[in-house]
Amino acid sequence: MLNPKWGELPHAAIPELLKGTIRTELAKGKNKAFRVADIEAERSCARAVSAAVELSKLMITGYATRVVADYQPEIQIIIDAEQECFLNSIGAKEAKNWSNKSAGFVNAIVTAWSQIND
Repeated sequence: MLNPKWGELPHAAIPELLKGTIRTELAKGKNKAFRVADIEAERSCARAVSAAVELSKLMITGYATRVVADYQPEIQIIIDAEQECFLNSIGAKEAKNWSNKSAGFVNAIVTAWSQIND
């Protein structure tokens, strides 16, 4: 498990935690794995570093989209020629996939974290 105290943070702090502390610790783990020639852990950490950054971006985009949907009714939903709905250039198909994408990012982070914190 990652740090249990992080569960007490406000949601708005999580993207910065991902890009900061978590990414830094995973990068340190990657460097340590490189030094001891643990190729599997090194690759896992490399994927997790990228996943931490991407999850942070996804959370920021998702939050911004929710704020627009909830508090800015003057912003119109656009329906394109293929009948896809867009809110602030975020398509419904893209948003529908956020759950799967975030689960993949979390899995990569947790897997690497467990490898470097045994």
